[in-house]
Amino acid sequence: MKKRLWAVVPALLLIALAATAAFGRPVATSADLSVVNTPSSSSVHVGDNVTFTIAAANQGPDPALQTKVTDALPAGLGFVSSSSSVGTCSGTKKVVCSLGTLGSGANATVTLVTRVGQAGPIADTAKVASATPDPNAANNASKATISGFVAVVDFAFDPTDAPAKLGAKVPWKFTGFAPHTVTDATGLGLYDSGTKSHGASYSFGYKAAGTYLYICTIHGFTGTIQVPPTVSPTVGPQGSPFTVKWSTAAPPAGDVFDVQVMVPGGAFVDWMTGQTTTSATYVPSAGPGSYAFRARLRNPTTLAATAYSPPASIKVT
Repeated sequence: MKKRLWAVVPALLLIALAATAAFGRPVATSADLSVVNTPSSSSVHVGDNVTFTIAAANQGPDPALQTKVTDALPAGLGFVSSSSSVGTCSGTKKVVCSLGTLGSGANATVTLVTRVGQAGPIADTAKVASATPDPNAANNASKATISGFVAVVDFAFDPTDAPAKLGAKVPWKFTGFAPHTVTDATGLGLYDSGTKSHGASYSFGYKAAGTYLYICTIHGFTGTIQVPPTVSPTVGPQGSPFTVKWSTAAPPAGDVFDVQVMVPGGAFVDWMTGQTTTSATYVPSAGPGSYAFRARLRNPTTLAATAYSPPASIKVT
């Protein structure tokens, strides 16, 4: 009988050791993080602030270690301030908020204040991540889209100047209680919204680079839309080709494009005059430095023209 007992003991020890080893192994953890990005308004005047409230949450089952919320601001949004209900935020182009450990069921709120710098739709995306594995990545990013408007208010334009991308539509929103118009005042006769009342809107696509004066023909107030050309690439060695684009479409019948260039240390001079093409290749030969390009739309018969656009620059190394 004793011999049988001694034979059972080693087997029991082996079972105990196996159980100890099993329970001693690290247990896999996971944390299902989510984020929701909500703007204070979906329609904002150019030049005004818009606040994005970014809500991050951990749906568990385990704590999320080293949790961070990031938001790389898109073109058209300028940084004003950032704060978080827990942790700290840093950065202006790319805002990073370090939340630390976010427990299961816990949440945090990031408040990001930005300034709208251009008309048209602007999409801002906030993301959340941590050092803990996340089994569901589908809810780790949230995009909020707003529209920047050139607002017309009673007895004034606000703001008077607004930037726009080449080929983009610029929307106006009529917020004043008096009737208004938005009419091209360059003499080229490109657009006229007609009389608009409170709450109405109007948009026009600026296909060509230039600085466009517009006017309210009812009240006589004016403003400008600034559309620069585009350049590609923006940096390159001397002797390499750069593409300069000043329109996304052929000019209206009877109109032409004028394009100027400024070499390092120089002033703007004519480069492409009276053109109907929309782009050209430029090969820098005046040494390293910054080269700039600007363009306008002109009617050679009536002599009406936009002012020259804001410049677009390349850096020659």
